[in-house]
Amino acid sequence: MGDSDATAPDSAPRPDNGSPRPEFRYRRLFEAAPDGILILDATSGRILEVNPFLAELLGHASDWFPGKYLWDIGILGDPEQGRIAFEELREKGYVRLEDLPLRAKDGRRIEIEFIANSYQENGAKAIQCNIRDITERKLAERRIARLAWTDPLTRLPNRRTFDERLGEAFSSARRGARGFAVLYLDVDRFKDINDTLGHQKGDLLLKEVAARLKASMRETDLVARFGGDEFSILQTNVTDPADAGALAEKIKASLAAPYRIDGNDVRITVSIGIALYSNNIARPETMVSQADLALYRAKDEGRNRYCFHTSELDHEVGDRVALGNELRTALQRGEFELYYQPQVELTSGHITRLEALVRWFNPRRGPVPPLVFIPVAEKTGSIMPIGRYVIKQICRQLKQWGEEGLSPPTVSINLSAGQFKLAQDVEHDIAESIEAYGIVPESVEIELTEAVLQEATREHRDVLDRLRRLGVRLAIDDFGTGYSSLEYLKALPVSRLKIAQQFMIDAPQDLGHAAIIRATISLARDFGLDVIAEGVETRDQVSFLLAFGCTTAQGYYFSRPVAAARAGELLRQGSIIPALGPS
Repeated sequence: MGDSDATAPDSAPRPDNGSPRPEFRYRRLFEAAPDGILILDATSGRILEVNPFLAELLGHASDWFPGKYLWDIGILGDPEQGRIAFEELREKGYVRLEDLPLRAKDGRRIEIEFIANSYQENGAKAIQCNIRDITERKLAERRIARLAWTDPLTRLPNRRTFDERLGEAFSSARRGARGFAVLYLDVDRFKDINDTLGHQKGDLLLKEVAARLKASMRETDLVARFGGDEFSILQTNVTDPADAGALAEKIKASLAAPYRIDGNDVRITVSIGIALYSNNIARPETMVSQADLALYRAKDEGRNRYCFHTSELDHEVGDRVALGNELRTALQRGEFELYYQPQVELTSGHITRLEALVRWFNPRRGPVPPLVFIPVAEKTGSIMPIGRYVIKQICRQLKQWGEEGLSPPTVSINLSAGQFKLAQDVEHDIAESIEAYGIVPESVEIELTEAVLQEATREHRDVLDRLRRLGVRLAIDDFGTGYSSLEYLKALPVSRLKIAQQFMIDAPQDLGHAAIIRATISLARDFGLDVIAEGVETRDQVSFLLAFGCTTAQGYYFSRPVAAARAGELLRQGSIIPALGPS
């Protein structure tokens, strides 16, 4: 008997079969329940009893509740709302409510789920209310919702949010509301920033950009991050294109101020494309596409600017797509040809070098200028196979001239920005072709513009150093047109500077251009570099160059670019003595 008494789970009253009475089991459940429970008088609505969980949840002692109404403890609203809700509960006998706000004694805000059922006990009606704390669940749901609608890095709205708001603005404008604009922007050369500083600091920069963009907006506008360094803005209440232009200028100015990223001073520019609402636009997503096309136009025109979308741009883009498709088959069809323009000594006319220039003769379009097809080739990925073709053709031609008994001069190759981004591939192509055709590396010179060199990373400089050690020369083309530091003249293995053609057009009459030319010649002399002028077309220009110490030039005064066969004839001739032309 003693052992049996010791192992009894409790001292609850038991019926004859030995199990606890039902009312005792209910009491245990009532007191141990992980949800709040309170019992109401079904007639008056007064609280009869609460369990310990509810008392603890609200921060009151259990004996504080009896005699009060639900609305006295903050459930079912104010007294008037509470009485109406209670009468409904009495009639229906059941009610379930979610997202009810509740305040604890210490001021904490709690969200609850409320379920009430009426029942009868010993002939008397009562109502049991179950109160579940769903605060954490609701917080988690809101976090998930934020993730669905918000960019996790910048906390800006994401593409999904933007598309929804754009659709609302589009529908409102269709019903007669004011127009709006979509501005699509990205950070110029952001990849280079990531490569230089690392992705972690790149993310810090994007956060700063997002903060500045948000500060530039009105409350009615929306700025969203689409991914990477791309952002889009929905500008409301636009009555004139100038409204969107003014916002674009404001954004450019705000984002241009220097950033302090982990001890590094970083400066950026942005390019912006703008699409304006029009009744002719069938779908809201079309505006995003239009703004994207305008963004590409802004980049094509030199970056750090904004461009509006126009119908002409649609036609132009369509033509560029077609051009890109034709470029892919142009190499297979043998539509490219190299032309060579001589570079000569001004005093003797002796040919010192040739510049190789690729020409595209399309059977449908006729001659396509490099200024037209090179940007398209860069965007479509055709630039690398075209560049590889040019390098091989030059090396093959140098070998052929040597076999013909000619003494081949150095030939210059222009590298575009798209090629330079894949500098290691270009290095491999040059080294492989030089070896394959057995030519002297010093007979190859690569030309890079200042704009391209501004984007040079440590990896690019290493490639240039290796090519220089191989024997390949480096010239800076269009010198004087860029805005970068002259530090790269010391940092890079440069052999020559090429005075940009645009400065020669009005020289020596244009005093400003003349001053730039003189300064470039002097700078080249100070750095121990050769210098050559492009675009020479008159005797006066030749005299001007000689007077200031530039002894080499190229231009129509001596020869236009010519096919390889004619270039071979000029090399046999050895020099070019211009006929008396314009002075």
